[in-house]
Amino acid sequence: LEEQCRQELEMMAFINNTPCGILKCKNDDRFTILRINDGFLNLLGYTHDELSSVFSNSYLSLIHPDDRQQVLDLTHQQMNEKGFVSNEYRVLCKDGSYRWIAESSCAPEKSGVVFFCTLNDITDLYETREDLRLSLDRHDIIMRQSKNVIFEWDKHTNALLFSANWAEIFGYPPLKMLDFSQMAG
Repeated sequence: LEEQCRQELEMMAFINNTPCGILKCKNDDRFTILRINDGFLNLLGYTHDELSSVFSNSYLSLIHPDDRQQVLDLTHQQMNEKGFVSNEYRVLCKDGSYRWIAESSCAPEKSGVVFFCTLNDITDLYETREDLRLSLDRHDIIMRQSKNVIFEWDKHTNALLFSANWAEIFGYPPLKMLDFSQMAG
């Protein structure tokens, strides 16, 4: 019994020092919080008491309102089909901001009454992806509005990529590949 208590304390120390949020919750309509680690509290900024008094220990209440139904649907679908969940969504932080979370969850028992979640903060990754998407959208608009033919040369494949207006200007599609080694120097 003493050895079991020591091992449990070691495991809790390990879990609390994990740099992600760890959550054990019921598989009910509120995802009732049963246990969390310090990483969960650090991620969101709340205390145990605030989670209880403000959110009634409902993890679903911490999920962005626009994401809740998708989280519920995907969780139940994946839990029933695969026994685990992989999802991305936003959670509310104490300062009023939202963080993007990559969740991985599994049910330790076939009944699926409870499940364990690891929550990784992917806010920086998500914002970088969104910035890239906006940049590509702007690039596409510029390319479509240009009266010039714009091309790129990929030196590794020796391929030229042309803007879509090539055919409009010249009346025929561009060549797919050019072999620059055959050109006289």
